[in-house]
Amino acid sequence: MQEKYPQKPGLDFILKQAFYYWNRTLLFQVMFSIIYFAVFFTAFFFFVDYYGISSYNAELIDAFRKGQEAYLEQVQKMGTTENVIYFDYAFSGILIFLYPLNLGFFQIYKKIDLKEPISLGDLFAGYKGLNFFRYVSYFLFGLCFLD
Repeated sequence: MQEKYPQKPGLDFILKQAFYYWNRTLLFQVMFSIIYFAVFFTAFFFFVDYYGISSYNAELIDAFRKGQEAYLEQVQKMGTTENVIYFDYAFSGILIFLYPLNLGFFQIYKKIDLKEPISLGDLFAGYKGLNFFRYVSYFLFGLCFLD
């Protein structure tokens, strides 16, 4: 009877496995964070300067001092400008470009399970071959239905 219906693993086993994976991938998590935030903030501040978004800060601060309604009205007015719309597209592009980087951890976890050597290149598995276009399309699909 026990062979037909095996027991599910307990919480202690799950936590032990989670800590094992976390411990084995700690260096890759640090590298992921450095790469992700370096690319994200570099591209973000480039597009903020390129589209002149930082020039709206003074207007928003003045509107905020007047009250919440004035602030919301200024935000709506700002949101209809051409530069802010293009910045929104650029910001979405940054997130779309960085999404496959998250998926490299699945490659690393798979290699840990198979006891294969792990390299930094495994972190970029989401960008190899057609994987990039496949994962970007998943991201866009999810973005369309979750918004």
